[in-house]
Amino acid sequence: MNNELTEKIKECIETAMEQEVPTLFPEMLLSRDLGMESIHIVTLQVELEETFGIQFDPLEDDFY
Repeated sequence: MNNELTEKIKECIETAMEQEVPTLFPEMLLSRDLGMESIHIVTLQVELEETFGIQFDPLEDDFY
């Protein structure tokens, strides 16, 4: 994965969780591996939308 992209995604995750994330791997799952709860995932969606200028469909896009 692109290092710049990975770093931006990591920053979004850290903002959503309000804590540092030591390492990210593409195969990691948000809830299982990072311990994200539903409020963190919603916050992450907002962070990703703002950072990358995209829009998620809450009915179609599954973040778990």
